[in-house]
Amino acid sequence: MKIIEFDGDPMLQLEKFDELDKYIFYLNQESMDEIDSYSSKVEENVPQFFANIMPSFVLLAEGGVDKEGNEFPDTYIGIQVLEMPGQYKIAGIYASDIQYAAPKDGEEILLKKNNEIVKK
Repeated sequence: MKIIEFDGDPMLQLEKFDELDKYIFYLNQESMDEIDSYSSKVEENVPQFFANIMPSFVLLAEGGVDKEGNEFPDTYIGIQVLEMPGQYKIAGIYASDIQYAAPKDGEEILLKKNNEIVKK
């Protein structure tokens, strides 16, 4: 199975993927440090969206306006802690403009490369 591992700011990297439900995303410790740097609080009242995903914890990246003047909403990121130290999986992402739950291990993953769909 193809593992897509983030080693930087995952929110910036996610913008490169068109169909998030076709991927399984993993974070390393560097990515988690990035998330911690912009997730100012943990939301205790987790949206109902996460009820079936059961992440280890949910982080809130607060909405605002980026350097280019684009507005973005509050974004909740469900994180699963894996057995390997320093490894994490994005279990789901919830915002007003996106609702994404990661596929389960073993499900088909489609990668987009050079405008072609490549099965892995």
